[in-house]
Amino acid sequence: MATEVDIDDSFYSRQRYMLGDLAMRQLSKAKVFLSGLGGLGVEIAKNVTLAGVKGLTLHDVKNASVYDLGTQFYLNTENITKIENRAKASFQSISQLNPHVVVDVSTTPFNCESDLSFLLQYQCVVLTESPLELQVVVDQFCRSQDPPIAFISADVFGLFSFLFCDFGESFQVIDGDGEEPEEILLSNVSKDNPAVVKTIYGVRHGLTTGDYVKFREIKGMTALNNRIEQITVISPDEFTICDTTSDQFGSYANGGTCVRVKIPFNVQFEDLSTQFNKPDIAMTDFSKPEVNLQSIIALRALHTFNDGYKRMPRIRDTKDAEQVINIALSIIDSMITKVDKLDVDIVTQLAYTCQGCFQPLVATMGGIVGQEVLIALTNKYAPIKQWLCLETQSLFDGSKDNSMFLPRNDRYDGLRICIGNDICERLSKLRLFMVGCGAIGCEMLKNCALTGIATSVDGLMTITDHDLIEKSNLNRQFLFRESHIQKSKAVCSAEVTRVINPVGPSTETSVHCDSFFKTLHVVVNALDNVEARRYMDGRCVSNQRPLLDSGTTGPKGHVQVILPFETETYSDQRDANDETVIPYCTLKSFPARIEHTIQWARDKFESFMVHKPSTYSKFWSIHGQPNEIIEKLERNQSLQGIVVVAKLLNNRLHTWEDCIRIARIKFEKYFNHKARQLLDAFPLSATLSDGSLFWSSPKRPPAPLQFDVHNETHIAFIESTARLLADVYGLSYNQQLARISIPAIVADTVIPVYTKSNKEIVVDESVKKEEITKVETKIEKYIHDVNLRAMMYGIETVDRLKTKRIAGKIVPAIATTTATVAGLVTAELIKIVSQLPLNGYRNAFINLAIPLVLLSEPGPANKTAINDDISYTSWDRWDVVGDESFTLSQFIQWFKDHYKLTATAVMHGVKIIYMAVMPGHAKKRDQTMKKLLKLQSSVKSVELTVSFEDKYGDSVTTPPIRYSLS
Repeated sequence: MATEVDIDDSFYSRQRYMLGDLAMRQLSKAKVFLSGLGGLGVEIAKNVTLAGVKGLTLHDVKNASVYDLGTQFYLNTENITKIENRAKASFQSISQLNPHVVVDVSTTPFNCESDLSFLLQYQCVVLTESPLELQVVVDQFCRSQDPPIAFISADVFGLFSFLFCDFGESFQVIDGDGEEPEEILLSNVSKDNPAVVKTIYGVRHGLTTGDYVKFREIKGMTALNNRIEQITVISPDEFTICDTTSDQFGSYANGGTCVRVKIPFNVQFEDLSTQFNKPDIAMTDFSKPEVNLQSIIALRALHTFNDGYKRMPRIRDTKDAEQVINIALSIIDSMITKVDKLDVDIVTQLAYTCQGCFQPLVATMGGIVGQEVLIALTNKYAPIKQWLCLETQSLFDGSKDNSMFLPRNDRYDGLRICIGNDICERLSKLRLFMVGCGAIGCEMLKNCALTGIATSVDGLMTITDHDLIEKSNLNRQFLFRESHIQKSKAVCSAEVTRVINPVGPSTETSVHCDSFFKTLHVVVNALDNVEARRYMDGRCVSNQRPLLDSGTTGPKGHVQVILPFETETYSDQRDANDETVIPYCTLKSFPARIEHTIQWARDKFESFMVHKPSTYSKFWSIHGQPNEIIEKLERNQSLQGIVVVAKLLNNRLHTWEDCIRIARIKFEKYFNHKARQLLDAFPLSATLSDGSLFWSSPKRPPAPLQFDVHNETHIAFIESTARLLADVYGLSYNQQLARISIPAIVADTVIPVYTKSNKEIVVDESVKKEEITKVETKIEKYIHDVNLRAMMYGIETVDRLKTKRIAGKIVPAIATTTATVAGLVTAELIKIVSQLPLNGYRNAFINLAIPLVLLSEPGPANKTAINDDISYTSWDRWDVVGDESFTLSQFIQWFKDHYKLTATAVMHGVKIIYMAVMPGHAKKRDQTMKKLLKLQSSVKSVELTVSFEDKYGDSVTTPPIRYSLS
């Protein structure tokens, strides 16, 4: 029997870093009712189950059909043959997603006259594939309860999708954006009305007008400390607060910080029937501002048609479409929101395709609905208010050949109705390379299988990922199960994907060279780091192949469409470096933020507990026995690591008591003597050359800590350090008695007397210490170091969860975001196969915490001008083709003839082939390129670096240059 979720379970680790313990506990107590287990329903069920609710009821009255196979990944032909209910058929697969969630099934029909009291046991109700009249009745029932039951309805009709939320008359949001507030260091607060607050060194505060901040550690104007004030931004490094002119506020002296405080706020919702007449819509595409409202009008007309005719409009039926248009025109007249004109094209497209179902929209909307369920249950993040519409109009084909869109009684009927059989066949023949099989990769593989990508003999999907599956992956990489842990992601994902579509994609192990890229139609990135993305971007650019890049961080995600010669590349937009190296002096002596103390503790841990022991072990494995080492030393042979080894041998510990004594001495060294040395070198009254105090923001003066055997944090440091030392030296100890023995041993420990050090203290921030290479360590082992150092410098301490996230550089992740992003990527993939013009594609940026889904046309390829007549983009490459007799002189002349440029130097890698200013190089001009480049018969082309001058003698930059033998 499932119990309340254990928030320490690694199954939820990435999600917990994003949502926090409180939200995870709320989820573990909540129950959700989900009606409709078609494609959209199963997507929502997957995401909600992975999130970790207490219970999920799957409700459906429909049986599985061939049509479902195009979107419902937990149904198969056997379910159809046996005439199984969709919810019952999906139950086992959904239950296996998360052992903490109780999943049950209901097949009992209900309608507008039914007793809805059975819904009282749930905190959120989600309806899909439901009649509009029933949606209205259920919504009214849910909002009439105290407290209200959150209500969500969502559907996908053809190339259009819709989401509606109603969380009651007043829904409280406790965290409107999910951002981790950063401490802002201050340099001045004026005595004005209003007072102007300025950050240090012009550092950006990142606040917006209306935010609230709390002040700490201000000297002089101490009345501000612990106050919360609302701010008005006046510049990136200044903002105003309250009136500080009264005697209550002293004059600002120095120091101080502030941090943004999240103030809970309420969101008011209206019921569905009201919202249909004056819809409140989240904008998604500012280039088409009227589409969302027009789509909702068309949706309402579609439901009205269905109520009247007891069926949906027939596929590509002009008369039915005209009926829907007439209904839409009458709806406009009755709306409170004024609509100048009906967009007949939108209504027609919805009527023509409504019997179909565009799978990428199903995946996208399933992710967004899943996120709204989480918001409703946890009050964390801002909900959608109240409509969200997504469409892929650009894929609509107005072809007169209706036969291309008619069903053929197979699993692709839903997709065929939307985009036509031609595109379905192109998808089946696609040769796709997907890099990464993690969270986005799993979702993409499922989408690819459902849309029939690479299912014909001509198609091929190649997937690659060097990682193995870990338990923490299971929360968002839904293709994997417990049995897959420590197995290859690439192999397991391919196997599971074939179950979704038995004709599905295969894997291929190959060297991903240029010849491999030339066989591809498109590349999809599902990577989690910038450098790998840039590498793949470079490979696609050099081979002129389309690339779809995507990524997520917590509730945020992006999709970038990269098309040869048409759009900018990934590398054209350099990402901001968020892993800046902390100055060495800051780490060692002048920490100002908790991140500095965490990095210091991590460095200490890895140096003493990881690198030194590994150096010791490696030394003995290389150099053998002690007598061999002595012989080498007598021969004056250099032995790397011998100093570290000698020190470790000299200071070797032999007992558990030794470990405790060393831990106690380290406490004194790190948290007492170090502070005293700093204060001896720089007293509190020390000043700089300009007369300002040395200890002013961002520098914090340390306060020596006095060891207290009754202080829990002090004892925890001794215990954890002693245990680590014991592990390093292979010493045994009784875990139950370990802590009990500490007070007596530390009382008997001789503490070195403090002596003033003459060692120079680095204060120059330009001196930097590169971050130690990441090593997999147990972060809990040095959390006590972090907080003790923070206490010494008066920095606010943080809990274990935040310490682990910062120290491990852990990127928060959640299934809802990855599902949404993967759906958006799949939509753009189908557009590439459809060969749309540039204005038909959409980049995307989402932040489901705000909430924001922003679509925009990809940026055009950046052009670099060589002269008034010639320019190039990142996609361009100058190809020079010659035969066996092609000379260097002909090579140089080629550029004069084509671009009026003079080649002054030619290099192949680091080898100089030709340099005009070098004596004797003129003779090379008569030699063949094959001889100069020493080309073997198997090598057909090489990349060259060529320097040019224009007609004025100025150096110019050009695209990459490739020389090929014909």
